[in-house]
Amino acid sequence: MSRDLIYSKTVGNRTFIAEFGYRGVMISEKKPKILRSGATGRAEISNATLKYLDENACRMGTSRNRVGYHLCRYDDENVVDLSKLNEAEIVDFAACFGVPLVKKDDYHYHSFTDAFVDSPCHIALKEWVNKHPKLATRSNCTSFTGNARTLKEISEWVK
Repeated sequence: MSRDLIYSKTVGNRTFIAEFGYRGVMISEKKPKILRSGATGRAEISNATLKYLDENACRMGTSRNRVGYHLCRYDDENVVDLSKLNEAEIVDFAACFGVPLVKKDDYHYHSFTDAFVDSPCHIALKEWVNKHPKLATRSNCTSFTGNARTLKEISEWVK
């Protein structure tokens, strides 16, 4: 098991991971390293949303997204296509990784901390921090609150 792996969950016969990355906790689909292409396909957990992309969003620019749910970075920057997962699997993914879910025709974004705190991924992060205290205090995530935070500080968040 990689030292960088924080959490893993299989949803709809696909395995997704949260791992320690250069920007903090990163979510991606687990694939052999040869199939990974740099930072694409990964989202910082604090900037991630599960969002339903409709026909208009899928036609914008050069995008070739399928209509359906996608793991997005920020508002609608698709990084992982989840369009083949059913609604229950999407809800499970969101709950396990602590990622806000923006359903079809819903424009309300829930607070990242409300979704993340006490999720299985947050609990796994606490365990990871205890196993890797030096890494946890050195690594900064500026995206969580706009201020630099270490993974140790983030693991201590409560509702």
